[in-house]
Amino acid sequence: MFNANTTTVLSKPIRVLHVLGTDVPGASADKGQWQAGGTNDTGQMLRMVGPAIQVSSMMITPAFLKQGRGWEPGKFDLVWNAISDPDQNPKCLSVFKAAFEDKGRPVVNRADKVAQTRRHIVPSKLAGKSGIVAPKTLLLRLPNAHRIKAAAIAADFSFPAILRRAGTHNGAVLGVYESVESLSGIFGDRKNTYFLTEFVDVRWADGLFRKTRCFFVGDKILTRHHVITNTWNVHGSNSRDIMPGREDLIQESRHVLIAGYEGLPDRVRASLEIVRETIGLDYCGIDFCMMENDDIVVFECNATMNFRPKFSNPITQHNKVSMPRLMSGLLGLVSKLSGVNATGLTPV
Repeated sequence: MFNANTTTVLSKPIRVLHVLGTDVPGASADKGQWQAGGTNDTGQMLRMVGPAIQVSSMMITPAFLKQGRGWEPGKFDLVWNAISDPDQNPKCLSVFKAAFEDKGRPVVNRADKVAQTRRHIVPSKLAGKSGIVAPKTLLLRLPNAHRIKAAAIAADFSFPAILRRAGTHNGAVLGVYESVESLSGIFGDRKNTYFLTEFVDVRWADGLFRKTRCFFVGDKILTRHHVITNTWNVHGSNSRDIMPGREDLIQESRHVLIAGYEGLPDRVRASLEIVRETIGLDYCGIDFCMMENDDIVVFECNATMNFRPKFSNPITQHNKVSMPRLMSGLLGLVSKLSGVNATGLTPV
């Protein structure tokens, strides 16, 4: 679908070592694509750029260094870290840092930056930033009423709150809880770690919930989707809820995607730039709600978000406009970081 070569001028193809990893045994290769929890689909997206980027994928485990395995920096212009969830794969992140960083090749998404995208850290980094609402999040280990109450008081934390297990994504939550006492079902759990996030009612005056997803690709910010629905836990599939029967909502979503980042309100763009600079990753996604006063409520910001290049919903075919922008952004990012000259990407 996308041809990155007809008008691309390269001094040479850009050779990228794409590193995945899992702390949990059982990763597998499916049609040449390694599958592992806590990673993202950047390998697929990089390959879609075409021969301008030559991608080699490697899967590592916590035993990578002990096994005496290695890699040859001279074969690559850039190392891309796809180990994106510090809750699922903290050991592999540490191994990645030791094995691949500061070895003479630039790295996309250094391990220490990824580690700072845990759900309870991002809000603390964004606290007090103009135009940004970042709901407070508590990290709960060995939860009981006393510990949770003490943490809530110390953080000036407010209920109701959303509970989820650490390392879960795609809208997987355990529920919304009204008080510490209502969390009694997890008291005494010695196995799982949890995140408890303040619930922020982001409904507009029309009673509907909205979620916008953007991607930070180097210094570029790209819109990926804008979903409007009547349920608070919004993800991409919710575009099938009420949008099919509402032309006004379809037009709103279409405008956000087609106009892109440049079409967002000035205050929203300024806030997104603050988030991009504060988080500091080379490549990641952000889910947020644009409020009617142009504040943004940040739901999450991390590199685990997938771009998902399939567009099966007939109502949101306008989302396809995000693909050529991403292809151009990826080529620009790897070209800049690797020092390999590449210009003129024209996806078709």
